[in-house]
Amino acid sequence: MSTTGMWRSTVVAAVTASSLAFGGSAVSAAQQADVEYRCYGCHVVAAGPAADAGKVLVQLDDPEGKLKTTWFEATKAPDQVLQTALAALTSGKTVTAFVASLDPNSAINRIYLERYPKSGSN
Repeated sequence: MSTTGMWRSTVVAAVTASSLAFGGSAVSAAQQADVEYRCYGCHVVAAGPAADAGKVLVQLDDPEGKLKTTWFEATKAPDQVLQTALAALTSGKTVTAFVASLDPNSAINRIYLERYPKSGSN
C-alpha cells in the first residue's frame, strides 16, 4: 500500500470514529436533557445510606404533586448530596433538586438548599 493510500485510510477511519463518537454523545445528551426534572421547593423527607448497599438515598416530596415521597439515588457527589439533604432536614428548609426522571430510584444529580421556598427557580 502506498503512503497516500495509508493516509486516506487513516483519515477515513478517524472521520468515521469521530462521527460515531459525536453522534452517540449528541443523542445521549439530548435524551438526558429531555428527562431531567427540576424540583423547586421540594421537601427532603429522609436521607441517608442504604443498608449494606453503599448507596446514598434521598426521599423527596414535591409540593406540586409530581413526586410523592419518592426515593432517589445520589450517583454524582453522594457525600455532598447527603450533606445538603441533611442540612435541609435539620433546618426545615426546602431544596431545589435535579433528578434524572420522576421514576422511583432514579438518580438525583444535584441538590441546592433554598433560603425561601422555590428560590432556586428564579
